[in-house]
Amino acid sequence: MQVDKLTKTLLTFIAIALWMIAMNPWLRPLPVAAQEKVDLSQIESSLTSIAGDISTIKTDFGHIARGTCTNPKFC
Repeated sequence: MQVDKLTKTLLTFIAIALWMIAMNPWLRPLPVAAQEKVDLSQIESSLTSIAGDISTIKTDFGHIARGTCTNPKFC
């Protein structure tokens, strides 16, 4: 009987603790802040760099498909 009562008590405490953890975001939500202004020129330069990398990959795959690959890492 003593073990059963101890088990039920521990499980009750665990259930209460889990409930408190789950309810924390609703009871005390975190404050939010607006995003800082984004520099679009930096995004444009990154997109240009990505476009160049994609073009290089396209060229490498074209060489592999034609059998004219000169890169030993790919062939």
